[in-house]
Amino acid sequence: MKELKGGIAALYFMDKLVNDPQVLASTAKPDALFIQATSEWLYPLLSKILPEGSLAHRALAYTPARALLRPEAFVPTDLPTVTTFSLHDDNIGTIPQLCTNSLHGIRVAMQKVGWDGFTTRYWMISDHDPCLAYLAKATWDADATPQQAYEDQVRAVCGEAAIEPMLNALALLEEVTVDLEIHGMGFAFVVPETGTRQFTQKPGKDTLKDDMLESIRDRYTRAAGMVKQAGLGDNDAAKRYLRYWHDRLVFGAQYMTFAQMMRSAAVDRENNEKEQAVEKLAQAEQLARQAIQTMAGVSRNRCDRGAVALMAQYLVRDVAQLRQNFECAVEQV
Repeated sequence: MKELKGGIAALYFMDKLVNDPQVLASTAKPDALFIQATSEWLYPLLSKILPEGSLAHRALAYTPARALLRPEAFVPTDLPTVTTFSLHDDNIGTIPQLCTNSLHGIRVAMQKVGWDGFTTRYWMISDHDPCLAYLAKATWDADATPQQAYEDQVRAVCGEAAIEPMLNALALLEEVTVDLEIHGMGFAFVVPETGTRQFTQKPGKDTLKDDMLESIRDRYTRAAGMVKQAGLGDNDAAKRYLRYWHDRLVFGAQYMTFAQMMRSAAVDRENNEKEQAVEKLAQAEQLARQAIQTMAGVSRNRCDRGAVALMAQYLVRDVAQLRQNFECAVEQV
């Protein structure tokens, strides 16, 4: 109900902005176009409210896996309609993600109800090569599948022998991504408390539970091993491609190990084993350094390097400061 009221108020505001001659008539661009988000519950009425030539943008969910949990959102519309494909969500953060099969499910559902297209949003560009290969193909070929796109890309870059192990690795990564999107929203969100909250919050409170965290760490490790089975590459492009995916997945496993150590230190804190907690915080700091160095070694663009810089602050410096403050508090006691 609050969302619906907010949507009505926003439409009222936009109506005044567009139609009040005191607002637009004297501007340098009186025919300006406006983009406005509105309540999902107003979508059935938009064609009766909006001026001719309007386009509807359907917001589904923050992440593709969550969008597929709501098949009722895919309904026919009498307005040209698009949605946004999230290639990588900041709520999950800098750890490896790949959501091609989820986006494929959304694309198929859109086609069935006659929606017109999509825009994209993304964060870590280097993870997106396989997904973008699929989207580039699917934009022109309604029968395109993620597996076809993956096979074409790996064959072109690395050769036939690398296809099976690489596709196995990417399949595991997609499994991990679905689990992170459903259970791990906010887990590695790149904000100041990214690393420290695994220690400062009460153990067991995170939505990404310990057993799921361990399962994800294990699958990152196994996926990295599968990439290794694909070989080292016979040319520079193949070498870069395979090394990127191997080390990126190793980074994912190392990040999870760092989080596990921080959580273990939190358990020691709760059990009043404070000196042991200090030792584990120091170990966690070193684990974070190792993980960041792994990712830095295969950074391919400014987005990657920006992520490395943020993690250096939030996972290394902030954890080091947390350890020092906690250690001082222990000594004073």
